[in-house]
Amino acid sequence: MAVGATGDIDTSRWSRRELRELCAAFEHLRATLDGLGAQHYPPDHGHLLTDAEGRIVYFSSHLEGMLRLDGRSFLGVALRELVVRFESRPGFPEGNTEAPVTVTFRLPEGVERFFRYRSVPLAARDGHPAGTLHTFQDVTAAAEHARELAGKIRELDEARASLSRAQHLKALGQLAAEVAHEFGNLLQAIGLQSAALRRQAQLPESVVRAVWSIKQAVDLGQALTRRLLTFARNDPTDEVGPIDVARMLRDLVQLVEPRITGGEFPIHIELSLQPLPEVRGNHNKLTEAFLNILLNAMDAMPQGGTLHISAVERSGEIRIAIRDSGKGMAREELARAFDPFFTTKSGGTGLGLSTVYRVVRAHGGSVLLDSEPGKGTSVFVSLPIASPVAEKQPVLAGRPSSGAHSVLVVDDQPAVREATAELLGGQGYVVETAATVADALAAIARRPFAAVVTDVALPDLAGWEVVRAAKERSRQTLVVLVSGWGSHFSPEDVRARGVDLVLDKPVDPDELLSAIERGVRTSTAA
Repeated sequence: MAVGATGDIDTSRWSRRELRELCAAFEHLRATLDGLGAQHYPPDHGHLLTDAEGRIVYFSSHLEGMLRLDGRSFLGVALRELVVRFESRPGFPEGNTEAPVTVTFRLPEGVERFFRYRSVPLAARDGHPAGTLHTFQDVTAAAEHARELAGKIRELDEARASLSRAQHLKALGQLAAEVAHEFGNLLQAIGLQSAALRRQAQLPESVVRAVWSIKQAVDLGQALTRRLLTFARNDPTDEVGPIDVARMLRDLVQLVEPRITGGEFPIHIELSLQPLPEVRGNHNKLTEAFLNILLNAMDAMPQGGTLHISAVERSGEIRIAIRDSGKGMAREELARAFDPFFTTKSGGTGLGLSTVYRVVRAHGGSVLLDSEPGKGTSVFVSLPIASPVAEKQPVLAGRPSSGAHSVLVVDDQPAVREATAELLGGQGYVVETAATVADALAAIARRPFAAVVTDVALPDLAGWEVVRAAKERSRQTLVVLVSGWGSHFSPEDVRARGVDLVLDKPVDPDELLSAIERGVRTSTAA
């Protein structure tokens, strides 16, 4: 029995002897396993033994392999020094950790490895603390797999959300196109009838004012219909040409400036536009997109403020920034800003920013919002610079004039059909009408026409049959497609089918008359 200087029993010797016995047992176990051919058992566990003062007294060969070091150099070293050397993250657990935790060690070459760690306190035979057994299990592969799996799940969720959004937009686009088509038929009839009335002589002044009021209402309805059609389609292929973005923005500022610079709460506009190369796209659609952005900015500043518009060329793109000093948007509003029909404005349609998003994306660009409540909103739009492409020759506009030319009007909507016929008849054309493809084919079989104005969606067959028959009867026949679905057909497709001109419903009566006049005059001259 060992007795200390004070006469008490020296229990530390018991602890040290037992730890030596435990270390010897580990070594014997390892030697025995090696002798039996189990050199790599267990493959993913390492053991470390510390004494009651926290100094390392045993370092297993498996742990040496996992940490890539010679464990003998750490014998007698405090465990905390080992932890500091390997930059353990998070902080290495203090005290006993019988429940497993995950720690990260950074190896000398900079590689991080993850370990499942636990510690078990050891007690001598007399009950006094003898030390601690530390167990390390390398879970790097599992942790990396879990991280990769989490990334894949995140990507899958994002893809699912993107697909859901795309399907939602597609369904809404189809619905918008159908509504625009039907609404366009009504506006077409009203617009044609009012145009015919305007051309009558000696109308009372009150009737003239009423007709012009009708025209203004029709124009407003046509603008809304165009917004619906812009939302419904996703291509900028019709009427594509070079666009001076700086000039477009200046024109829009001039358009809105009278509304915002006067009044009780004026809005100050700051323009910073460098000379810019052209972009390629549809002028009307991009104008509408930027007008929507400006109108939103103005609505966000009911008490007045500053609107800053800038554009620069960077890396083959035109980058436009439109910043307002308005009320800004909360994070939830910002996340849904591009969703169709989402709006925070009383009486708003929720089509403004969704239309901006679709138009800009259709032109190969991108749009980004940055906003914070009380600090305003910034809209960033990038558009690719135009590549040199041969442009179409502009069509010279002509004045509608009367002439003894025959025109066939094909439309299943009686109001549209009769209004078109009345408008053309008032200009001196000999007009025949048909409500179905069968009636139209019968009319074409009887005689050729100088022009055929037809829809595509007819009750018995598609209007393409009318186009084919008219061109077979006479290649000189001008075929004008007037349809709410016109923008969904590519220029190449309609040309291949024999269509000379496509006009979207509701068409402006003057545009229709001018197109027929030009076409008939050209075919007659040929």
